[in-house]
Amino acid sequence: MNRRSFLGRTVFAGRALAVCAAAFLLGAGLAAQLTPDAPLRHFRIPMFGDDGFKTWELRGVEGIYLSAEESEIVGLDLLVFSGDERAIVENRIRSPRARVIMDEARAQGETSIFVSGPNFSLAGEDWTWEGEKRKITVRRSARVTFDEDFDILR
Repeated sequence: MNRRSFLGRTVFAGRALAVCAAAFLLGAGLAAQLTPDAPLRHFRIPMFGDDGFKTWELRGVEGIYLSAEESEIVGLDLLVFSGDERAIVENRIRSPRARVIMDEARAQGETSIFVSGPNFSLAGEDWTWEGEKRKITVRRSARVTFDEDFDILR
């Protein structure tokens, strides 16, 4: 092999190595962005019923992947919709920290919760939201305020 051929192959090999290294680093950078342990920040995830109407929407300051089923949400802001063509927000659930199981439409937290809906508000601690049952359970320090007049003695 002559010197010119050797230099040409060496330059080609060097360039090929540089291209491979750049592709590897770029690929590693992309893979690092998609790992489950990287938190999702300032997000909004809408959930839809079988009929295609929005049933609830999960928002948060930060979402942390715990498993394929469960995530921890910092700054939970959960909107519950009517689930029909009206798309009415029936209530809004806010909490500083919660665990959410998306497939079960369920959230729970030991910290505080604040729920607002038409004509009522609810606050407390140690809570569970069961979306399929349309049920909220508050286990400690529950306070409910109704914004309309009604007579409970009738």
